[in-house]
Amino acid sequence: MLKLLADNIPVAMRERDQWVCWALEERDGKLTKVPKRADTGGNAKSIGPTTWTSFGNAVAACEKFGLSGIGFAFAEDRAITGLDLDHVLDDAGNLANGYRWVIDAADTYTEISPSGDGLHLFFLGGKPEGKAKCKHNQADGRVVEMYDHARFFTVTGNLFADANGVVRTEIREGGETLARAYDLWL
Repeated sequence: MLKLLADNIPVAMRERDQWVCWALEERDGKLTKVPKRADTGGNAKSIGPTTWTSFGNAVAACEKFGLSGIGFAFAEDRAITGLDLDHVLDDAGNLANGYRWVIDAADTYTEISPSGDGLHLFFLGGKPEGKAKCKHNQADGRVVEMYDHARFFTVTGNLFADANGVVRTEIREGGETLARAYDLWL
């Protein structure tokens, strides 16, 4: 599991009190990432703003309670959207061909997920208007998810460098890129 690099996380996200911690727990025979409260270490809710906290409190709580990491909860205001691309990186960190376009088109904050083989992209604004579906298993065995409310993403701060060594550290508007990704993958 990747170590948290908190300083790399964009200020636009850090300044919002939409943070939780998370822990790996077994449920129905599978490991799952369960959101945790920073004040008690108990379960948080991805739809429960009263269980969320500030960025600093979440980081401190991970150490205090021995939790796996921090997560960003997408709020009802849909001010930030996350695009999760699972299993798109090989062992050498190379991005699968069919997913390269989104990194360049998005030009937004992109980090490596805790597993080390996926990417999380964060965008200002909500999902394309009228689009409800959030998750789809791709024909190539990968999984794509897009959320702008009622969920949380784990956050690592481990920046992804594309084939040219470019890293994206600023969160940007999603607009056309989110619409194209939605139409293509979801």
